[in-house]
Amino acid sequence: MKVEVIDLSATQAQDPLDEEEPKEQEVFETSDNEGLVDEETDEARQDQEVVSDPVASQDEARTVFESTVVVSTGDFSGRIDRCADLCRTGRADESVDQRLARIGRELQEIELERGAEEYADEAQGLQEMYRALERERARELGRMQARLQLAPSEEGAVRLPRVTLDAGDCERIVELERKIASLEASVGQTSSTKSVVTCVNELFHKVSLLENNEPLLEKFETSMKRISKEYEESIIGRRATKDPALQKHITEDLKTTDTKVAEIYNSYNLLKKYAGVLPDLINRVQSLNTLHREVRDAATTVQDFDQNVAQLSAQADRWDTMLTEMEEKLDQHEASFEKNKETIFHWVSALEAKLDGQKGSSL
Repeated sequence: MKVEVIDLSATQAQDPLDEEEPKEQEVFETSDNEGLVDEETDEARQDQEVVSDPVASQDEARTVFESTVVVSTGDFSGRIDRCADLCRTGRADESVDQRLARIGRELQEIELERGAEEYADEAQGLQEMYRALERERARELGRMQARLQLAPSEEGAVRLPRVTLDAGDCERIVELERKIASLEASVGQTSSTKSVVTCVNELFHKVSLLENNEPLLEKFETSMKRISKEYEESIIGRRATKDPALQKHITEDLKTTDTKVAEIYNSYNLLKKYAGVLPDLINRVQSLNTLHREVRDAATTVQDFDQNVAQLSAQADRWDTMLTEMEEKLDQHEASFEKNKETIFHWVSALEAKLDGQKGSSL
């Protein structure tokens, strides 16, 4: 059977990004801004390169991760003090049993692979080493089980452990239980899946709604009153079943449908008696209502007049006080003026006397 071999290395796929620009350029009428955008996109298209990363082989990946176990130590409990450890990873310390189990699985995988014949000797040596380790571990477990098992002479007897209780220890345990109960009563149950910060935020939002939502508070008050009334009625009903006197009192207070219909008929008969004078009574009431409104308007007007008169009298009192103060100040100014006038007259008289004396001496 002929098999045709095709060499793919000679034919290379041409990248559409590396295609040459056509020699003939078509011209379209566009704005200047669109031309700038086209030039920028052409330059960016020429700068682009095809990046292809080589795929790592399976053997290299195995050598990297065969001795490393990555375990997430993230904390998803919702606590804000552990947000830094949310996606942190680290290496886990494997125990001897885990390492042996991992080695056994890897040996089985090697045996199942098709190309494992060339490594048969190495695989056989590793399997012998694994079996030796398993036998050593089995012997160690047997020795530990032998230490834990009872002797043949003691197998038929059962010994109870000697337990001694101290009263002081019991008191301390009771005291610790009491403290834990008080803390749980103050903080809350620990079985909640929400964090303390979330619970505090929910309580804060609920309190804010209750403080700033008057219709909600009124609705809550109405519901509480209705529930309280229904509860009281249920209690009274239960008591009435046992107390005949209370049951009789309740039945007397309750109005049946027949009683209500009888009251309606009585009211109808009463209205029928006053059917003739009822229009006059209505007119009289309307006139009294009109008179009442007029009297109220008059009383309001008189009250306004009283307020204006009181304001005028207060203003007049202030004016009288002001005039009195002005008169006192004018009197003071007049007295000071008279005093100054007398002083000036004395000065003028003294000057005249000096002038007369100088004239006589000169003559």
